[in-house]
Amino acid sequence: MEPDYYDGDIVLVSQKAELSHGDVGIFIINNDAYIKEYGETELISRNPDADNIIISEYDNIVCMGKVVGKYVWRNVQRI
Repeated sequence: MEPDYYDGDIVLVSQKAELSHGDVGIFIINNDAYIKEYGETELISRNPDADNIIISEYDNIVCMGKVVGKYVWRNVQRI
């Protein structure tokens, strides 16, 4: 979900938090995981290159939790 989260970022998730509209969550749809903003009728992508997902299109949507932070690991040199 670039530009907020990049490949390699570690996302911190609260499994007990309830999502409100505008919150970002981890969603499993047909065995694929997505980080999306929770909207009233769709899961919203903040990445302009990715499509929003209309919630009613899918029979099997599971919310794994609310994204509450991230750990960014960048520019590490191996020795």
